[in-house]
Amino acid sequence: MWKKWALSAIAYLLIVMVGYGIYVSVVGSDTNPSHQMDVKGD
Repeated sequence: MWKKWALSAIAYLLIVMVGYGIYVSVVGSDTNPSHQMDVKGD
C-alpha cells in the first residue's frame, strides 16, 4: 500500500512542479519583473 501512496505522491509532485514551471515561464514573459517579484515576496 505504501508503494501506491509513494507513486501517487511522486506523480502529484511532478505534475505540480511542471505546472508551476509552465506558469512561471508564461507569467514571467507576459508581466513585468516588478510584478513577479511582488507575487514571490508574499
